[in-house]
Amino acid sequence: MITVLLNRLSTGIIPVALVSLTLGTGFPLSAAELTVQEKELVINGSYYKKLVQQKDLIADILPPPAYIIESYLTVLRLVDTAETAMADGKIDAAEMKVIDAMIDYGVKLKDGSPGVFPGYFERIEAWKKDLTGTSPDEKLVKKLLVVKSVEPATQFFDLRDSKFTPLIKAGDVKAAKDLVRTGLKPLYVEHRASIDAVVSRSRRVNEKIEKDVSDLLADSAKNASFASIQIKGDLYNKVIQMKDLVADILPPPAYIIESYLTVLQQIDEAEIAMADGSIDTNEKAVLDSLVEYGRQLEAGDSTKGEMAGYKERIAFWTTDLAADSPAAQAIKDLTLKGAYEPALKFFAIRNDKFLAAIAKGAVEDAKKVARQELLPAYDEHRKNIDSLVAASTAMYNQVQAQVDALLAAKK
Repeated sequence: MITVLLNRLSTGIIPVALVSLTLGTGFPLSAAELTVQEKELVINGSYYKKLVQQKDLIADILPPPAYIIESYLTVLRLVDTAETAMADGKIDAAEMKVIDAMIDYGVKLKDGSPGVFPGYFERIEAWKKDLTGTSPDEKLVKKLLVVKSVEPATQFFDLRDSKFTPLIKAGDVKAAKDLVRTGLKPLYVEHRASIDAVVSRSRRVNEKIEKDVSDLLADSAKNASFASIQIKGDLYNKVIQMKDLVADILPPPAYIIESYLTVLQQIDEAEIAMADGSIDTNEKAVLDSLVEYGRQLEAGDSTKGEMAGYKERIAFWTTDLAADSPAAQAIKDLTLKGAYEPALKFFAIRNDKFLAAIAKGAVEDAKKVARQELLPAYDEHRKNIDSLVAASTAMYNQVQAQVDALLAAKK
């Protein structure tokens, strides 16, 4: 089975849902009438497997542009950066330059950066056009994605830009924190709940696609209907569309963005809890749930009913990624070394130092570890993830160009 793990969806700070999308591959693939070249160009043929592998890798590592997790992370980072800058009572020119760069990046996450990456609303507009299914489930998926999840996201961006950003630039950290906790966080949680619902309903759509794959592949064994199962045919396009939807809305399990976000959430929850000098039972339960979720982000085991954690996905790619060309070797090195080593360092520091500080309610110690040790490891990991996304996209485009040339030659 080809399995795409749709992870880390929630209705709050404790994400719980784990969904699998499976596309059957154990069916008759072709009849004797298909030529050798046609067998390579149909679903489950050699080119299909290469294309799908790159799509799955991109889904595992790409920051999702149609889900505002990175925008929320950037907000929390801005609060922390401004708080650090205001330690001496003012934000100097160098500190303001860093803050302005983060604010600008947050704006680009919303509006896009031409030639670099699409913004949130650009991807939503694309899905408004591309999601054209007519079944009740397909219609609901579209409504949840382009209407229900967009409403709180739009409010999030409006509140961020109109009130939060001016507070940060003015160095009013307390007011900025209060706005995040009472305004931006609830909107993010509401948005995330809609994303969760998108995936829940997408499961039904994916099951229908799986049946279509089964039926058409079985039929092709009798009728050798190359057109019905060829790459870039209707069925192939449905499969790829679902993979693109996954990449656009889900936190990538082989990129530790959500692990870092969880660290910042733990700091904020601990700071709120310690406002009266101690962590009570309810506050401890919230912090413990974040600790457990962070553990699953790192070491979750899907065979035990947990989400597939970072290490499980890396183990999968260790086996699945070939190294039969310089480009393929570069992709494998970035996945299993360049991005992997700083991620392991991040998890080790978090587990050994950061969580100990949080457990004691030592918020300032936890902030120090996060700023001086966890952030550099995350930044190094992110740098390699960016390179990996570019390399995987280039590989996909290269294989697609080969397919286009072969299909054109058949006409």
